[in-house]
Amino acid sequence: MITRKQILQMINFKGDGNSVISLYLSLNPDRLKNREFVVEAKSLLKKIENDPVLEDEYGRIVDFLETRFDPSSRSVVIFSSPKDKLFQIYEVPIPVKSTCIVGKEPYIKPLIRLLEQYERYCLVLVDGKRARVFSIYMGKVEEHTYILDEVPGWHKQGGWSQARFQRHIKQHVYDHLKKVADITLTFFKEEQLDRLILGGPHEVVTHFKNILHIYLTRRLLGTVAIDVDAGTKEIEKRALSYIEKIEDEENDDLMQRILDNLGKMAVAGVKDVVDMLNQGRIQVLLVDPDLKMKGWVCPKCLLISTTPSACEICGRDVEKSQDIIENIIEQNFELSGEIHLLSNNKTLKDLGDIAAILRW
Repeated sequence: MITRKQILQMINFKGDGNSVISLYLSLNPDRLKNREFVVEAKSLLKKIENDPVLEDEYGRIVDFLETRFDPSSRSVVIFSSPKDKLFQIYEVPIPVKSTCIVGKEPYIKPLIRLLEQYERYCLVLVDGKRARVFSIYMGKVEEHTYILDEVPGWHKQGGWSQARFQRHIKQHVYDHLKKVADITLTFFKEEQLDRLILGGPHEVVTHFKNILHIYLTRRLLGTVAIDVDAGTKEIEKRALSYIEKIEDEENDDLMQRILDNLGKMAVAGVKDVVDMLNQGRIQVLLVDPDLKMKGWVCPKCLLISTTPSACEICGRDVEKSQDIIENIIEQNFELSGEIHLLSNNKTLKDLGDIAAILRW
């Protein structure tokens, strides 16, 4: 799975002004058998085949795809710059639009879009003696851990009073839940997951919530009705449906916050969003992923502008950008602001396809 850290490495990549090739290649399962995706890659790379600086890179990328690449995902992304000794490969578990961009820096907008559109979820199904731990990312549900602990039954035990034996059972259940909570915390941090979902019997899940580390409770999204014994397909269907419902509700709430605070703690339209971003005031950015707009960027301060006037900070001449929406998304990403990409949202479209909630 591609991570925020890896994308930041590409954003912060500083070459010496040399050309960088950014190749995005969709790997349709029907085309894997005969490596037909290599034909598409050659077509996309045609623009550099006769470039005296990049022609060797054409052969390097094609050779990699033909002889050393073993596709296990739905897409692959390659960043390459021969003079800067850059050759970075990422596999992505969902289809991306195939394209090849040559510029002075890596073209990473599609990766940011994927990272912000698809949060990483941890799903824990738990009962009094068992637990299953899953990760959910880009629509893929993967089971990682199955836990089974010996917990005595509730039948009466000879030589013990009923009350004493029930206390004994409760201690076993508590120990089991504590073990699951500890495993979940470790897994959650190691995998750099974003949000937690719980499932299982109501009474057990209620107790489990009380045992969870505060790091997890702060990231708890909610509970979903899935039994620990459920099959993979049922788990996937219920979990993804629940996530989609929650995300739709959250996007609706964000748009309502924009409307309620417009002109105060919210702005809309490219110009106002750019002004607030240049001041570092954007907390949440909402943008249509298809929005594009030419503009200007200061090469030193990275100040974004909708006009070609000199940089307001250092006075330097600004450079033309083919898409300042990409610059806006990248800079907000670097500033750890939230990014929500909303396609065909009528409210957002009425506001100019871009809006933001402010930090202050």
